[in-house]
Parts: sequence; structure tokens; C-alpha cells
Amino acid sequence: MQRFSRAGLFTLLAPSFTDIYGHTVFEGHKFKMSLNQWSLWSSYVGDTTAENWWSTFLDLLKKDPGRILQGELDPLDFPKLTREKYDLEAIEIEASLYYGQVNNINYFKEFKKRCEDYGVKSLFISNVWGGNLAGSGNVKPKEVAKNYYKWVDLCEFLGCHSLMVAVNGRTGDREAVKDAATEGLCTLVEYAEKCNIHIIIENHNWYSADPYWLIDIIESVNSTYCKLNVDFGNFCEYGWRNGECYGQHDPYEGVKLLMPFANAVSAKTIQFDEKGNEKNIDYSRMLKIVEESAYTGYLGIEYSGDQFSDHEGIIKTIELINRFNGNPNE
Repeated sequence: MQRFSRAGLFTLLAPSFTDIYGHTVFEGHKFKMSLNQWSLWSSYVGDTTAENWWSTFLDLLKKDPGRILQGELDPLDFPKLTREKYDLEAIEIEASLYYGQVNNINYFKEFKKRCEDYGVKSLFISNVWGGNLAGSGNVKPKEVAKNYYKWVDLCEFLGCHSLMVAVNGRTGDREAVKDAATEGLCTLVEYAEKCNIHIIIENHNWYSADPYWLIDIIESVNSTYCKLNVDFGNFCEYGWRNGECYGQHDPYEGVKLLMPFANAVSAKTIQFDEKGNEKNIDYSRMLKIVEESAYTGYLGIEYSGDQFSDHEGIIKTIELINRFNGNPNE
């Protein structure tokens, strides 16, 4: 017998109509949304257009991480901001903003209290800076995995379901990088499982942009505690040059392949047209793929563009998703 998620079954039964842009809208359906902290990146770290900004950021992250916070927002207020400004009930935490506090348990006690005060769930911590588990050569994946143990502990403390780490191999033999990622993940998952925390990886640039490469890793690790964060926009194998993707895999086929392994979904937006559509992602088509999978979790709002302010980009992303929430006039 074919099985449907509750949301998927509802979609089949719900009445639908077509909005003014030709999108199918299911009346009464609700996608749950969370806020990915990366959407507010420049509001935390300040001007990212300065010359050599990226290299300066990486250097500060290693030597004096508190100094990366040069924007107007305080990371401690993330739960309050999420509830009061966007009326969302869940957050996805960007680890780099908290590197300066990682050993300060009182800080995270206060963060947890603010989550509770505002009725906000912490879903996962994204930490792609603690070392690449897909490293090769002199890098030992099992040793890199240990860098993340304290972040697994923090996930457990905050009530998260997952920790996201990086396997973005850029150099080296494709199979060797995959084997290194598998080895590192196996070590990290063994620790995380004891804390009931999942380890998630995501489709990104280079090797990890290939959905088949990622699935091979997940199946090789062979643990229910190793899953994916499925990103709508990261199927660009060789990176971006002047706004153009080189070596892009079909994103719709990629998301369809990855959804059975999803523990989180990143609803990414970068550029909008005059009608409020994402220029490079057909959200009608993409959200239908999510609906038809067994996934029942949150859509993480991740505005990653520079077309609008962080706040405006987040609002536009929420409005875009709300076309499919039975609220076409929002």
C-alpha cells in the first residue's frame, strides 16, 4: 500500500486554485517555517563588501571570534527577533556568531531561557567552520570530528534535533574525499547518537553539489542519525563566477533525490523578480516536490542575496512561501 505523509495526503484532498501568477495554491495548507540565522548575516557582522573582508573574517574567527560581530544585531536576541519581527516559532542557529561564547554556559542558559520566553524552538546549529570532514591529505577526519563534540553537547542542551557540518570537498580525488567524509561522519555520528542528536550535511558547492555523491555518503555511513539539510539552491558543482553557476545539476531532480534523507530543508532565495518570484527557483515546482515526499519538518527561511536588506529579503521569502499556505493575499 502506498504511504502518504499527513501533509501529502492533505494536499491530495485539498481544494486548490491558481493565483494571479499562475501558481497552484492549496487552500488551508500550511508549511511550517523557521528562520535560518544566515538570513541576517550582514546585520550581525556588518559591511561584507570591504576589500579582503572574507580573509579578515576567517582570521578573526580563529583568533578573536567576538570581533566578527560588527553589525547592529545581538545574536543573543535571535529568539526574540524571530518571534516579534517575523512571528515564526523556530530557529536555525549559525555557529560562527557564537564562537566567542562557546565555552560560556551561562550565555547559552540565557539564550535557552529567551527561546522559552518567546516560545521559539531551536532546530539545529549550523557549524561549517570547525574543520572539513571531507578533508584529505594530512587531515585526519576522525580528529576533525572531535572538534564538533562540544557543538553536539550544545545542541543537546538547547533542545536541537541536529548539528550541521561541512563535507565540501574541493580538491583531491572524488572517491578519496567521499571516503574521508564517510570516515569523519561515522566518528561524529557515533558520539552524537549518544546525545540523540542527528548529524546533517547539505548539498553545497563542488563535490557536495552532486546529489548522488551525497547519497552515497549517507548510505555508506548507514545510520539513522546521519541525514541531510536539503537546500533548494546549492546544486552548483564548480562554484559561482559573476553570478553565473558553473556545472549545475538539475535542482528539481536533485531535491527530489535528496528529500527521502532530509532532516531539514533550506528554502533559499537570492534574487526576486518584480512579481516576487525567485528568479532562479520555481517555488511552485520545488514546494510540490517537498509536499510529495515524506518530510513533515520545517522550511528554513534562508535569504542569501544582496538585492534587498536582510529584513526585506526575509519578508519576501515568507510572502513567497505563503502563496502556498492558502493565503494568496499576504
